[in-house]
Amino acid sequence: MKNTIKPYKASFWKIDPIPTNHSLISPYEIDTFGNSEEVISKLHDIPHLFFNLPSLLWEIPPENPAIVMFWNDVRLEFREEINRPWDKEVLTINALSPISKDLFYILYVQIHEQFNAVLLDELTHSFISPKQFKLDIS
Repeated sequence: MKNTIKPYKASFWKIDPIPTNHSLISPYEIDTFGNSEEVISKLHDIPHLFFNLPSLLWEIPPENPAIVMFWNDVRLEFREEINRPWDKEVLTINALSPISKDLFYILYVQIHEQFNAVLLDELTHSFISPKQFKLDIS
């Protein structure tokens, strides 16, 4: 039987205060990653990350297109908000990972260093700091 890894769904958020361990969604101050240009500029500093840009003009969605990136088979996606008070700002970076959590941790640390962002586990609905994520996979 083939050993497969269940895809891991998560999203990155900029919140304050940064949780020290598993923290359920509760009152946090939400900050933005900036606009798309600022986010792309910072993400370019992450090695082996590439963007999936449409090659044909008509493949671009007409309204509020998502920016899609890949890092070692991890799909990252974000889009700008279209409503106030965060109009044209990026609030989350979504991740779908078919790779092991050990390898995903490397990406998490790099995103955390670029944006001071934390991970929201979509299954448990809890924020996980990089330190706690490392402890969980050990």
